[in-house]
Order: sequence, then structure tokens, then C-alpha cells
Amino acid sequence: MLGERAPPSHGGDGNMSFHQVPYVSVHARVEKGVAVRKHLRKYLESSAASHTAMSHHLLNDAHIVSMQPDEISKTCMDEVFRMLHKYNHTVGTKSVEVSRSLSELAAPLDNSGKLKKWNKDTYNLVHTPDPVQLSPSSRAIAAAEDERAAGQEYEDAKSALHSAIEHRDDMVEGATEASQMAEDDRLETMTLILHQFVQTKQAALVAEMEALKELAKVVGSLDRNAALQQYIVDHMQPDITHRHSKAMFLVEWHWKWHLERVELAKSEPEDYLNLTSDSIRCLQEHNITVFDVEVMKEFVASCFVTPDLSRMIGSERKVPTKHRHRFVDPTAGRALYRLDVVRQVILAALNHQRAFGVELTVVGYEMLVAALTLLLHGCLESGDTRCAKSVMNMAQTFYCTHKHKQHYLLPNLVLHPLWQTAHFWGDAVLLGIGEELSRHSFDTPWQCLSASARAALVVTVHNVVFGQLSTFVYNMASFRLSRHQIRQFVHTVALSFELSEDQRMALLAAVAALSIENEEDGRAILGGDAALFTTAIFPEWRKTAPPKDTAMQALVGHGLSRIKGIFDRDMDKASSQVLLANAQVRSQNVTNNWSP
Repeated sequence: MLGERAPPSHGGDGNMSFHQVPYVSVHARVEKGVAVRKHLRKYLESSAASHTAMSHHLLNDAHIVSMQPDEISKTCMDEVFRMLHKYNHTVGTKSVEVSRSLSELAAPLDNSGKLKKWNKDTYNLVHTPDPVQLSPSSRAIAAAEDERAAGQEYEDAKSALHSAIEHRDDMVEGATEASQMAEDDRLETMTLILHQFVQTKQAALVAEMEALKELAKVVGSLDRNAALQQYIVDHMQPDITHRHSKAMFLVEWHWKWHLERVELAKSEPEDYLNLTSDSIRCLQEHNITVFDVEVMKEFVASCFVTPDLSRMIGSERKVPTKHRHRFVDPTAGRALYRLDVVRQVILAALNHQRAFGVELTVVGYEMLVAALTLLLHGCLESGDTRCAKSVMNMAQTFYCTHKHKQHYLLPNLVLHPLWQTAHFWGDAVLLGIGEELSRHSFDTPWQCLSASARAALVVTVHNVVFGQLSTFVYNMASFRLSRHQIRQFVHTVALSFELSEDQRMALLAAVAALSIENEEDGRAILGGDAALFTTAIFPEWRKTAPPKDTAMQALVGHGLSRIKGIFDRDMDKASSQVLLANAQVRSQNVTNNWSP
């Protein structure tokens, strides 16, 4: 017995008795019990076989391979097929366990025919007892004895028949009770097997549902646009995805711009820190002497903790320190920084010093902040993007240490109005692109290149634009432009130069990943240049050059021409007052020339 017997529905203690199963239905019950066991065994075996076949099919991933097309094999759909593989592995493994369990459940039901044969033999034994052998004597002389013996044998046969009937009744009752017990065992075994079958199937379904939940999460998180974009990236072909027209326009622009740079470089000194004669053109045009250059270099050197004096102090005579306040004076200094050569010397000295030490003294920090602020005013008025771009990099380089904390120049320069002009950022990017393209050698004009070489050139140009834009994304964030303004700028430049789709998406992703603390504090773009972020085509930002410093020509022959040099060499000379007066005259002339 596999378990406790349940009490019958009609009451009683549930114990077996001969009267519970009539003799006439024993054979029929045995036949039905054997048939039920046989059918149940066949069902379990077929279920085990089907689960085995399904597990082999799932674990081999044959249908996933047929479902997985080549064109999206390297896209974000990989996650879906990975989850399908995991689902198949889970369900296939569970199917193997279910098949093994069903095979074990079918084992007790094997050899059901033996039980049937045993019951038939018992039944036949009851119905076919051995016959009683009787042999009468033919001898006449022994008739009486035979009659007496026959009577005795009759009585014996009668007694034997009665005993056989009693034995038959006992055997029938025993066979009936054994049949009922076997039937009860079979029913209880089948009940337990069916319960285990249901539990096994439920466990398999639970595992399948868990795997389907994970798959549903992955499918629910799919982004169709991202999948399509990844498909474009995986199958990018330069001849198709990189448009050529704007890249060729940029190459043509760079060629002309590079030639202009070469011509301008011929009229400029090779090293602004090594000017040895007052007759140099850039000095002579602005009435500046070599001594004035030494004063500028001395001012820059005085700002640093460990200045490099090997090239900062060029003359043997000592340079006076009384002129340092000129570089930070808001009135006289503003006129001073309008001179191109002054800006070039100051920045050349700073570039030289950054290779030897970038730490400023506390006083030097304040002086350099004031000087660079005035220098940026000069850049803004004269449209000097190159110098302003250098200041942008230096603002994140030089620092002073105060109370065990490093203070960079950037927080004190970030509020300058130059950073709020869209023209500056556009020109700065163009300047960076031009300088980077100048590092590549383009010996053959683009129109003479083969198709493959031209496609490679387009990719190179787009990579240069992409690299410069990536750098300016972080620079614009450092100078407190809002995320919206940076995104507009990147979007405009990328579309104007027709960057590839993957480069544009990478730039927008970089903008989205920027860590901007107070986005609501973003500064607005000044003037009408704000519209250029959304409407103008980028190469058209500089159709005409920025306004030149025409007012400077009006001062030649007036104030600044009265003295030789802008810094006096003697304490007794009051050329600072003359310079201040000349600056006031110059401001009035600028106002008159620029007034509508």
C-alpha cells in the first residue's frame, strides 16, 4: 500500500470484506484495472518522449538560428536573441527533467500483464478442480462388498465434495480479497502518479513563465529608433553615409585659408619673445619698442611662483616693475590690449611659461585675471578669435593655491561677454578645424582624386570636424552655456557639415551626458547671433570678416605717435599720463566712427 486508505463514501471503517466485491465481477475488474494501468503507462511514456524531443529541439537552438537574420545580427536585437537562448535553455532543461520524471512515474506500471495472468490462473484454479476418480468393481462375487464400499466411497466423495466446496469458497474469498487489495493498490498508485505528474507539469510551466517574463522585459525595453540607428552604424559605408559636398567645400575653404595664413605669417615675427630690433614691422606699425616687449614679458613672469626667466628677460639691463599696473588698469589697459602685438606677446609669454610652471602667486592671480579680462575685451572689439581661443584654454590651465585649495582662472573669466557671442564659437570651431586640417598633407586637389581616395578624404575631414566638436562640447559647458544651447550648436554644425549619422548621434549623446550643475543658470547668447544657432548654415557664419580696428589708423599721427614706445624708461617721464590721454582720444574716435 502506498498510502492510507480513504474511508468509503457509504460509511464504515473502510476494511475489506468478501461482500464488498461480488464474485461474478472479479474478472471484469481485473481486466479494467490492467487496461487502465496500460493506458496510463503509455500516456506517461509518450509524454516523456515528447518532452525529450522538445528538450533536444530547444537546447539545439535550431529555430533561433533560422529566425536570426544577418542584417541585425550585430544590433541591439542581440539582447532579444540572448534572452530567447536563455528561455530555450531553461525550458529545454526543464523538459529533460520532466521527461526523466515521467519515465520514473511509468516504471511502477510496467508488466501489468503478469498481474492479469496471475488472476486468470487463480480464477481457472477455482473453476477447474481435479476430478474425483471412481472405479466400480465388475466382479459379481464382490457386489455386496462393492456396494458397501461404494456407499462408503459415496460418503467419502460427498465429504470430499463438501470439503472442495468449502475450499472453493475460501479460495474465492481469498482471491477476491487479493484482487480488491491489488485494485486498491493500483488506484492509489495511479492517484499518486497523477498528482506527481500534475506537480511536474506545473513546475515546468512555472519555469517557462519566469523565462517568458524576462523575455517580455527585454522586448518591452526595445527602442526601434535605437535599433535602426545601430543597424546604420553596423553597416556604415563611407561612400553612402558620408556625404561629400560639404566636406569638399571645407577642403576648398581650408586651402584658401591656409594660403592666407602662410602669407600673413611672412609678415609676422617667428618668435614674439625674441624681438631684437625696433624696426620690426609689427613693432614699428604700433610705435612699440623692444623695451616695451621686455616690460610685457616681465609682467607675465611676475605673476608666477616659479617663472622661467631664460627667455622672459631678454636684455641685460633691469626692467622696471613700475609699469605692471598698466596691464590691469581698466582705462589705459583697454586701449593697450587693442594692439595686436601686445596680445601676441602676452599670450606667447604665457604659452612659454605653461611648459615650466602653471602655479600663480595670489597677487599674480588677481593681476592675470584683470589683464586677461581686458585682453578679451580687445579680442572682442577686434574680432581676434585666435587669441580668445588661447585664453579659453589658459583659463583652465593656470591656478593659484590659497588655503590649500587650487583656484583656476576660469571662474573669474567665465562671465566675460565674449563667451556669449555665437560668432566666437563658430569662428573658434572653424579655426580649430583649419589648424587640424593643416596638420594633414593634401598634395593633390580634391577634384583630381579617384573616387576611393575622395571617399577616404571625406572620412578624414568628417573625423576632424567630429573631434573639434567633441572638444568644444566640453569647453562650452565649462563656460556655462546651457545644455539646450550646446545641443543647438552641435546639431547645427553637424547638419551643416553633413557629418555621418553615427557621429551626430555620438555628439548628441555626449551633450546628454554632460554634468551641468545649474542648467537653469545658462547664459543667453547676446544680440542677433542667437538665431544663428537654429537658422543659419554654419559655413555662412563668416561670409564677411569681423569689423577691423579702423579707429587705430586714426590715432596714427595723434596721441600715440608723440612718443617712441608706450612705456617710459625713466621714472621722471610721465608717459603714462600721455597714454591715458591718448586712450581717451581713441575712445572718442571709436565712438564717432561706429555711431550710425
